[in-house]
Amino acid sequence: MSHNIQERDIQVGITQAWHGLTKVVPSIDKTNMGIIYPMRKVSLFYLDEDGKTYLPSNAEQIISEDDFEPIGNAVGKGYGLVDNESVVDAVLNALSGTKHQIVSTGSVDNRAICFVSVKLNGEVKAAGRDTISVLNITWGHGGKWSITAKNGMTIQVCENTIQMALRERGEFIFRLIHRKNAISKIEGMTEAIDAHHGITKQFCDAMDQFANESCKVEEARQIFTGFVAPSTEEELSTRSENTIDELVSLFQRGKGNTGSNRSDLFGAISDLYTHAPSGANADKWKNFVSSEFGAGQRKKAEFFEILKDEDKFQETIKRGQLVLSN
Repeated sequence: MSHNIQERDIQVGITQAWHGLTKVVPSIDKTNMGIIYPMRKVSLFYLDEDGKTYLPSNAEQIISEDDFEPIGNAVGKGYGLVDNESVVDAVLNALSGTKHQIVSTGSVDNRAICFVSVKLNGEVKAAGRDTISVLNITWGHGGKWSITAKNGMTIQVCENTIQMALRERGEFIFRLIHRKNAISKIEGMTEAIDAHHGITKQFCDAMDQFANESCKVEEARQIFTGFVAPSTEEELSTRSENTIDELVSLFQRGKGNTGSNRSDLFGAISDLYTHAPSGANADKWKNFVSSEFGAGQRKKAEFFEILKDEDKFQETIKRGQLVLSN
């Protein structure tokens, strides 16, 4: 079935990712990254009131010419198609002269969102844990996604992932105008590379600080409750209770965790929302999409910000205490 996201999308990498669905290759270039295929726009028509005549509309649809299936939402006639190869060429051109290695590429959402992950520096230590840091460049078609860059971290012992915004507020967004001859270079890539190293250091410093702040199991349950509970005025649902119990268990016994400090709190959250954001029996590909591009990614980033801000941390604990007292 061509519309099945697992058949049409792909993730190519130099190592197998936690979801086990990576197409592993020795090295990645344009010939094997899985997202280089011809693309074009086709006119869309609608059926007239007579039920027999098809009339041209003002909309067009992007399709890929290897399977002739749609990519993204319909677009206006003034929308200029920027194909994946053009974006990849622009990224590679911007990175020329910088030591780098492409470690992952692919697409999600039925080819509407594509990504390239580039390692710009070696492994780092965060809270004593070996961590790989990469620059993740993402773009979409049909109004799905502006071209953005985020700093991505993978804690190796547990394969947990987290993406950090390259600016204090929001993501680092490059200029990508969808019109003819839109891309000759990606403006702002130099700033993104510089920011990448700074954000990596901030992440490691924050994790080291979390590791130095003790946390008991009771406090862990309170903050997880404050984070998970949808309301302070209602009793916890069975699903919420199960999620909190799972987080407390991961805090104590998750890979690399000791159940003793705030870095273990983050380890529990990142583990849950990386590997099973939709439940333990959920489809692994859907979990991957949520973890890196959807609700799971947002949850991990939100909790990291709570850990960084003592006021937010205490507010979340108080919220959890109130819920647990119901």
